[in-house]
Amino acid sequence: MFTGATPNQHGIKQYEKPIINCDTLFDALLRAGKRIAIVAVKNSSIDCIFRNREIDYYSKHYDPDVLERVHSILESNKHDVILAYNQEYDDVMHATGPFSDEAIYAMKNNLSGFIRLNRYFDKYWNQYPRVIVFSPDHGAHLNHSDGRGTHGEDIPEDMEVNHYYGIRNKYK
Repeated sequence: MFTGATPNQHGIKQYEKPIINCDTLFDALLRAGKRIAIVAVKNSSIDCIFRNREIDYYSKHYDPDVLERVHSILESNKHDVILAYNQEYDDVMHATGPFSDEAIYAMKNNLSGFIRLNRYFDKYWNQYPRVIVFSPDHGAHLNHSDGRGTHGEDIPEDMEVNHYYGIRNKYK
């Protein structure tokens, strides 16, 4: 979703984590002089595939650590763009199914974390026009052979995901 490219163009055709060398949103932002931070769960795809760029990378143990680091980054006000990547829902969905009670609980945790980040965002960056985005990187479907969740197919459940934007003028 950060390349606008097909698997043939960006090179990821199966579950692997190679560094993407094609042009990305991050490359465009860097050309525009933006300071970028990627805060992600250590060894997740997002933590790995956009390396070798002039980006500040923060690899954290798990979602609560990601949220705390983003909080401190927002407070320090040294970046223009911050990507925060949480992983609990994806982990639980793969283990139990996309609509299990455990997966729904993980999704609620993810949403609660986003609400918390949104509050920090408004507190520390309220003097700037800004955009906050909640953007899942993929959907999920039930693998009927094992009862667990999966993704990566060209089907609506995996490809058609909602993204949410909050566009803010600076507060007066």
